[in-house]
Amino acid sequence: MFNMPSTIRTARNDGGYLPSDLDGSTEPLDGTPGYFVNFETSSGLRIYTLAPNFANPSASVLNLVTPDLTVAAFSEACSGSPCIPQAGTAQQLDSLGDRLMYRLAFRMFADHEAMVVNHSVATGSTVGVRWYELRAPVSSTGNLSVFQQGTFSPADGTYRWMGSAAMDQAGDIAVGYSASSSSIHPAIRYTGRAPGDPAGTMGTEVSLLEGSGSQTSGPSRWGEHAAMRIDPRDDCTFWYANEYLNGSYNWSTFVGSFKFAGCSAGPTVSSVSPNGGPIAGGRLAPRWRIGGASRSALQKRLKQSPPKTASPTARWEAPVLPSVLVHKIWPLAILHFAGRHSTTLRGRV
Repeated sequence: MFNMPSTIRTARNDGGYLPSDLDGSTEPLDGTPGYFVNFETSSGLRIYTLAPNFANPSASVLNLVTPDLTVAAFSEACSGSPCIPQAGTAQQLDSLGDRLMYRLAFRMFADHEAMVVNHSVATGSTVGVRWYELRAPVSSTGNLSVFQQGTFSPADGTYRWMGSAAMDQAGDIAVGYSASSSSIHPAIRYTGRAPGDPAGTMGTEVSLLEGSGSQTSGPSRWGEHAAMRIDPRDDCTFWYANEYLNGSYNWSTFVGSFKFAGCSAGPTVSSVSPNGGPIAGGRLAPRWRIGGASRSALQKRLKQSPPKTASPTARWEAPVLPSVLVHKIWPLAILHFAGRHSTTLRGRV
């Protein structure tokens, strides 16, 4: 399909390349290629650029960017295999440490282009989240370099993995992820940083949902379709969706949102949690837990709004697809905080 020189045709044998995914309303310059990133070694990120030709797809060009970007050396979490412990069971969860985690979030600023991405790495006796911010001058050539990088892994015996990163219009970065150990059920948490924080560091961890069950049957896969997204209405509010369990094998989806105090464009989201945010002044918005019954029930509920008396602190439970099909729903649903004293859930199946 693409004009791919023989020197880079090995790209077809690689797995897990992430495509760049635009956030914000500022578009890249005309002629800017699409970026595809993976790690090929334990100390480098490999980048391909794709210049599509939609009129003549066979004339599209895929190029390998050389050399690879050098990053701090790492070891894949669990060598890419299951090793994540859970409370109350010997069953371990898959780390998926052999690939980058969704998304490769791309954003244009007045003086540079930026991308953020993460993956799971071994950190002593546990697993942590390695994250990167890549930057390039504003151009259509994409001369990317590693602007900063870090590994978030507080020394508390907890495994943090399956992350997703994004950046708001002020340059704040947030990373959401799953957290588990032999003493806690899989939980949903996030951390973040402001542009003025020391390079390569993240702030205080915030819990969105502490787990109430461990996966004791079925496959070891866990939460692989989690995502951190930016609300296009204000380009400041982060929305994070991830998996949690109500029982031993009852996959459900949790959706939460928050914003940084330093990102002030657009409407303000009311504070609804005493936890604050990843930095001083950070605020959490309303959260939804989605889990339960059937596809038809979800289709019905998606056409409804929560009760008019719902307050910003209310949680609304809506049934969605059962078991393994639950992850096919949340990317299609658009959830947003519609006002100070009401909430709205919209979506399609």
